[in-house]
Amino acid sequence: MTGHGDPPAAPDCAPQDSPPPAGHGPGGRPEPGPLHVLVANVHFSPYSQGGATLVAERTAAALARRGHRVSVIAARPGSRSDAYTLSRTTPFPGVDAYFVALPPGRTAATAEDDPAVAAVVLPLAARLAPDIAHLHCLQDLGAGLLPGLRGLGIPTVLSFHDHWWVCARQFLLRPDHGPCLLPAAGADACAPCAGRAASARRAQLAQLARLADLRTAPSRATAAFCEASGTGPVTLWENGILPPGPDFAAARAGRAGPPVFGYLGGPSAAKGWPLLRAAVRQLGRRDLRFDVADGGVLTPWWRPQAFDRLPGTWRIVPRFAPETADAFYGGIDALIFPSRCRESFGLAVREALARGLRVIRTGPGGQAEHPPTPAVREIPLGLPEAEAARVLAAAIGATADEIAGGAPRTLAAVAVQTAEAQADSLLALLHRVLSRREGTQRSRSGNNRAQFVS
Repeated sequence: MTGHGDPPAAPDCAPQDSPPPAGHGPGGRPEPGPLHVLVANVHFSPYSQGGATLVAERTAAALARRGHRVSVIAARPGSRSDAYTLSRTTPFPGVDAYFVALPPGRTAATAEDDPAVAAVVLPLAARLAPDIAHLHCLQDLGAGLLPGLRGLGIPTVLSFHDHWWVCARQFLLRPDHGPCLLPAAGADACAPCAGRAASARRAQLAQLARLADLRTAPSRATAAFCEASGTGPVTLWENGILPPGPDFAAARAGRAGPPVFGYLGGPSAAKGWPLLRAAVRQLGRRDLRFDVADGGVLTPWWRPQAFDRLPGTWRIVPRFAPETADAFYGGIDALIFPSRCRESFGLAVREALARGLRVIRTGPGGQAEHPPTPAVREIPLGLPEAEAARVLAAAIGATADEIAGGAPRTLAAVAVQTAEAQADSLLALLHRVLSRREGTQRSRSGNNRAQFVS
């Protein structure tokens, strides 16, 4: 499926590695001790963007802190003059990152499997000779890396950060921005939304996904959907959050004033901005404040005029680093998470619940797979948009009345998985794959000796 050639010259980023010891090759397990993990993700610091990158960066840095060596392959914006060249940096201690410059104007099909990316990445992977590869989010890098890494003998753990591998629209969202509630992707069911070519795409990517030694998903809902759509068995690997700082609860003590609602989704139909806007208009309350976070990297998400003719007070919170999220959450009383799709996880929901905040969210989906708590009001995804807006308006109003009536603004914190615990669980999965691979190799070796003796 993917052709491989010689990579463009990139002397500035060649790995400074000595050759593997005798008897060790790509994927060859060294003596017990630190692992060398190759991480592939669409973005990485300093080109950070999106939740997948956040998870990849946190786990890579955590593995390095535990004494493991981490090499990262990611994409960066390129031009036609530097297309498919490599650059190298060290974004975190113990983490070396190699960036493939992607030219503008690539087609969607090329982004899904780009032979030119494979021609750069696979020789680099061979030289790095990692013990194992964690392919976290391969969008733009391409699924064609899987057969190449398999050919090099490098064990792979493939993570489904979202539904890209089985849904041509990636987010289980219909063209009318209504949620797709199908239990699995299929040719007849998906054709009206994604076109007839979606079936061949799904079959091709699912076949490539099955080449991985282990597949993971961050929620039971996503694991079940991918399995039912043909990827093979999927293991739950839940995302983790950065927990609140030790002074977070104390800093919120004595909060007063009008109830404040937070929204992190941007002006996106998929994340529910039109739904939230309609709900606020229906509610018509001017005594509420809404803090909307700006996550724009190159250009701002929000303009002040986006809130014209909306009741209440609207405040744009500048883009902030994950490590400073306490400042945003400390200034709100409830998080609104009106996503129109079955999310693969819902990191912001967990971040808010871990801080004792109320949450108004849609469900089902990964956003609903947190521990049970009375802090949550749910908007069913199956509702028509007009009805969903009415229910969301009622939920916002009820939450505001509850707070204004004297209920505690900070509730009991919900225990959710942390980023450190997620890194530990990933390490356990990597060791599981390596142990299974070693066991298979020992079994084959024993069978070969038995045949020779006989």
